[in-house]
Amino acid sequence: FWLAILWSTLAYATKETGVIVAATLVLATFLERRTLSSKAKRAGLILVFPVFLAGMLALPSLTTLLDSSNESTLLPPYADVFARMVEYVGTFLFNVPDLLLFIVLFLLAAIAYGTPIFRTLRSEPSDPETRDPTQQERLILGYSAILIIFFLFLFFVALPAAIRFTLVLPRYYVVIVPFLLIWLGYGAKRLLSARLTSPAAVCFVTLSAFFALNTNGTFYPVDVDTEGAPGNNFPLTERSNAYRRLLALQIEAIRFVEELPGESPIYYGLYEHYLFSYPQLGYARGPLTNGHRISFESQEALQRTEPFPPCVYALYNYAWLGGEHVRDLLLYASRTDALNSEIAREFRDGRYTIVLIRFRNGDESCPE
Repeated sequence: FWLAILWSTLAYATKETGVIVAATLVLATFLERRTLSSKAKRAGLILVFPVFLAGMLALPSLTTLLDSSNESTLLPPYADVFARMVEYVGTFLFNVPDLLLFIVLFLLAAIAYGTPIFRTLRSEPSDPETRDPTQQERLILGYSAILIIFFLFLFFVALPAAIRFTLVLPRYYVVIVPFLLIWLGYGAKRLLSARLTSPAAVCFVTLSAFFALNTNGTFYPVDVDTEGAPGNNFPLTERSNAYRRLLALQIEAIRFVEELPGESPIYYGLYEHYLFSYPQLGYARGPLTNGHRISFESQEALQRTEPFPPCVYALYNYAWLGGEHVRDLLLYASRTDALNSEIAREFRDGRYTIVLIRFRNGDESCPE
């Protein structure tokens, strides 16, 4: 029990999505064969630290929201919520279809074979020593299913509905893949045991062959947006080893930017800001004396500068987290007669591209 409190607290303290672990442990507590008051007491102790941490984190945002919003805007319309959920599922389908297939297979297996498993959860003996192998297997499957369901609810329903979060980040799903694979193996065993001696082993070999062939994203759709907001999509590229090509390109661009003359200001996004600020990551030697993280405020300040600096550089890698402000700066330069913009250097490896843009004020020359 005390381990449950510890894991619940550590999970949420590490990241807010740790609420999934806390919720799973609370439900497991209510499924135990105890009195209701004992269950409520244990559930409260499991939740006390996550709830406290959540309150501390949410209080400033909630105060701002209440000060700037009226009651009608606190919750979005149901149609809008449903549209966001559909958008997230569509984005997921067209970017990580194999992971979505695992989720669908889990749901089918849970529907087909879940009844005795969830009955076992409800009749769990208090003493672990009294469990037979079948009970132990069903308990593992049952609690794995609860964890997966809470996870799916958070990412497919709660986040798209509450904060318009429809960005697919495959690395977030790493935590549930082992549990999905447990259910996939169980479903294969139940479905194919009459035809195959070792269905789980056959399933494992098949998946291993697929993963080996797809090591570099061979079967995945293209991970680079070439239309709406062009730029690399490194959160999505992490779905396969193709990210190593982008990683090498980013290192090349960072090293080149470090060699630029110190007289000219250099703007870059939040991602590059971290790379320069933390040389321990292995990208850069350290922060640039003439480097600036571009944000809405810094972009506006640069545009208001009189006179505009003779030469300004901007590194464009990702469409967001600063990339949108680089595009705004390009738009501003195109509408300002005195400013010229050009590609100073392009770093390319196949579909991955990083661009160093140079802005000149009139006929001013840039130091070499």
